[in-house]
Amino acid sequence: MVTLVAEQIRSGKGVQVRTDRVGRRRDEYFAVKPQICAERSRLLTEYWKQSEGEPHPIRRAKAFQHILDGISLAIRDGELIVGNQTKYIRGCSVYPEIAAEWVVEDLHKADLRSSGEAVVCTITEEERRMVEEDCAFWKDKAVFEKAKGLFKELWGNRVTDSMEARVCSAALDMPQGGVSLDYAKALNSGLNGVIEEAREQLLRHQIVTNEDLQKRFFWQGVIIACEAVIRFAQRHAELAEEMAAQTSDPARKQELEEIARICRWVPANPARNFREAVQSFWFIHVTPQIETCSAGFSPGRFDQYMYPFYQKDVREGSLTRDEAAELLGCLWVKFAEIEILREEKTRKRLQGTLLQNLTIGGQTREGRDATNELSYLILDVVRQMKLTQPTVSLRYHDGLPEDFLMKAVDANREFGGGQPAWFNDKAALVNLPSMGVPLADARDWVPIGCVERAIPGATPLLTTSGFITLGKVLELTLNEGVDPQTGKRIGPATGDPRSFASFGELYQAFGKQLEYVADTLANAFNVGYSLHADIAQIPFISSLQNDCIAKGLDVTQGGCRWNNFLAMVPHGHQNVANSFAAMKKLVYEEKAFPMSELLEALALNFEGKEDLRQKLLAAPKYGNDEDYVDTLLDDLFQLTDRVVTSHKNAFGERMAISRQGHSFHYFSGQVMGATPDGRKASEPTADGSLSPFRGTDMRGPTAVINSAAKVDALGSMATLLNQKFHPSALQGKDGVRKLLALIKTHFDNYGHHIQFNMLSRETLLDAKKHPERYRDLTVRVAGFSAYFVELSPEVQDEIIARTEQSL
Repeated sequence: MVTLVAEQIRSGKGVQVRTDRVGRRRDEYFAVKPQICAERSRLLTEYWKQSEGEPHPIRRAKAFQHILDGISLAIRDGELIVGNQTKYIRGCSVYPEIAAEWVVEDLHKADLRSSGEAVVCTITEEERRMVEEDCAFWKDKAVFEKAKGLFKELWGNRVTDSMEARVCSAALDMPQGGVSLDYAKALNSGLNGVIEEAREQLLRHQIVTNEDLQKRFFWQGVIIACEAVIRFAQRHAELAEEMAAQTSDPARKQELEEIARICRWVPANPARNFREAVQSFWFIHVTPQIETCSAGFSPGRFDQYMYPFYQKDVREGSLTRDEAAELLGCLWVKFAEIEILREEKTRKRLQGTLLQNLTIGGQTREGRDATNELSYLILDVVRQMKLTQPTVSLRYHDGLPEDFLMKAVDANREFGGGQPAWFNDKAALVNLPSMGVPLADARDWVPIGCVERAIPGATPLLTTSGFITLGKVLELTLNEGVDPQTGKRIGPATGDPRSFASFGELYQAFGKQLEYVADTLANAFNVGYSLHADIAQIPFISSLQNDCIAKGLDVTQGGCRWNNFLAMVPHGHQNVANSFAAMKKLVYEEKAFPMSELLEALALNFEGKEDLRQKLLAAPKYGNDEDYVDTLLDDLFQLTDRVVTSHKNAFGERMAISRQGHSFHYFSGQVMGATPDGRKASEPTADGSLSPFRGTDMRGPTAVINSAAKVDALGSMATLLNQKFHPSALQGKDGVRKLLALIKTHFDNYGHHIQFNMLSRETLLDAKKHPERYRDLTVRVAGFSAYFVELSPEVQDEIIARTEQSL
C-alpha cells in the first residue's frame, strides 16, 4: 500500500517545481549572455609560474587549490543551492593548459561565441587582456599545441590535413570530459572519507621504486585537492554568514544562515538529509568543471543515490514533496548556468550542449526495478522547468511500472524536445559484460555525454576518442584518396572507381580508405590524450573514480577500473548505406548509368543532372523496412566495428566503438560534396546513427524500427535513433500506449536508444521566424536537447525537415 505522498508523486498532482523563487532564478538565467571569466586562467598561470620543479600531481592539485581559494564567489538573490563555476551567472573559464592559440584568435573576433554558434558571448577588455597574457605563457606548453607539434614530427601533414577536411576529428582542442563520478561515495563518506583513504595509502606504502614515489605524489595531490573543495564550501559558508548579518529580510536571513550551516558540514562530511545531499552533490559536480572546464560531467543515477536522503526526510516529516521539488528546481537552474568556451569547429560539432546526463529508472544491482518516488518527481521537474540541462535519460526494462512509463511519455509530450530520452537495459546488459564488466556492476550503468555508456566512478574521461566521417571516407573512395573540397591527398590511392567492375571492388576500396582514416585518428588521439598525464592531471576527479586511489594513478594515467571504454565514433552510416544501395542497384545491377556519369553529376552538385538525381532518390533508403539497403547498413556497421576495434587506445586496451551524433551531421555535411544517395553538397547528413535521412522514411515509425532491428549493434557502446511526432499523434492514453509499444518493440530487438521530438512543423517554423516568442522552446538535436533559437539556421532547417511520424 503506497502512501498518499507516493500516490501524489506518481500522479504529479499539485507538485510545484517552478515556484516564484525558482521562476525568478530561471528568468535571471535567460536574461543574460554567456560571459568569459579570466579568473581561472589567471590563478592557474599565477601558480604555475611560481611552482617550477614541484611533482606534477602535487603541482596540479595546488594549482586547483589556488584557483578555488581565489575565484570570486556569488550567492544570488533567493538561491538555496550555492556554488558557481565563475562569478558570472553564465560564466565560462579559459583552459590555457589545454589550448591557447585558438583562444586568442577567438577573442579578437567581432562575433565572439562560447559554447554554441548562435549565442553571442561577452568579455570585458581587462579580462581579455589577462587571458591573452595567460595564453602567451602557455602557448608552447599546452596539450593541443604540443600535440600538433608531435603530429607534424611523426606524420607530416597527415593529421592536420585530415582534420581540415573533417574526415576525422580527434577532440583535443578542449579538455577531456564525458564521465560520471562516484557521487554516492562523496555523499555517504564525505570528502574527509576520501582523504582518509588516500592517507591510509600513504601510511601503508614504502618508497622502494620511482613508481612508489610517483604514487605518493598522487595520493598527496588527492588530499590537497579534496581539502581545496572543502575550503571552497567553507568560503561559501563565510559569505552566507556575512550576507545574513547584512540583510534586513528575516526570512532571507534564516535561509542564508541555513546555507552557511550546510556549507560548513558538506561536502567534508557525509550528508545527513536531502538538503545537505543536494548541496554536497552540487559542490562535487561544479568543482570538476573548475578543475578541467569540460563537458559531459554526468550526474548518473541521481534518483538512486539521492533517494535514501529523500526517503528518510519524508518519512520523518522534515521534508515535503513541494520543498523537495523546489530544491530540485533550484538545482536545475544551477545545471543550466554552467557554460564552456569552445573553438569554432567544436561549437559546430556540439551546438551549445554541456551533455550533463542525469539517469532515472533502470534496475538495482540485484536486477530488481529501481524506480522510486524521486524518479517520478524528476519527471515533474523536467516537465515544468523546460531547461536543456541536465539531459534526463530513462533506463527502460520490462519491469518498469506502467504509471511511470505513462508519466514519462507525458513529460516527453510537455517538454517537446526529447526529455527524457529512452535507453535500453537489455542491450546494455549484453554489451557491458562482453567488455569485462560483471553483471552487478553492469546493472549500474549510466548514459553519459550524448548517448554513450559508462559505469559511475569506474570509467575514464572522454569515452569518445574522436569521430570518423563515413561520408567523407566515401568521398575519398570516389576520388582516389583526394578530398575534392581541399584538393589534398588524404587517403591512399585505391583505384579509379570508373574501372571497378563490381560493387564488391568499390566496397573493398572503401574499406581501405576507412582503415587509413581510422589509423590516422587512433594515432592522433592517443598521442594527444597521452600528453594529459604530463600536463593536465586531475587529482580531484581521480579521487572519485574507483581504483585510482588503490592504484595510485590519476585518471589520465589509467587509474580507472575499466580503461577499455575509450571509443572511436564512425558517423554518417545511413547516407553511406543509402549511397551504396543506389550505386549497387543503378550502376552495377541495372546499369542505368555508368560510374563516370555519376561522378560527373556529383562534381556538378547535380546541376543539369536532376533526372539522374531523381533516380538516386528513388533507390532503396534505410528506414523503410527494405532488406536491400538495411542489409548494407548492417554490413557497414560490422566493417566499422572490425576496423575500429583493431586499434589500441591510449591505455593499451582495445579501442571500443560508439555510434552517436552530437551535431556532426551538420559539421561534416558542411564540407562534404553531393553524395550518391541524392543528397546535395554542404547539406547536413542524417543525424545520429540509426535515424533515417530526413524525408526518406516514408512508411511510418514501425518500418523505421524494423529497419533498425536488422542492424547488429550489440558490439557498439552506443547507437542513436531520433524520431519526430506531431503532438496530435500522441493524444490520450491510446496514443501514449502506442508510443510505448513502439519503444518496447525497438528495445525487444536490442536497440540501445530512442528519443522523440514532439513539436509540430508549424511551431518550429514560427519559432524560426519569431525567436523572441520561443526563448525556452527545446528540441532534440542528436543525443542532446537544445534551445531551438540557439541553433544554427542549418540545424534548425534540418530538424524542421525531419519526417513527422504518426501512430
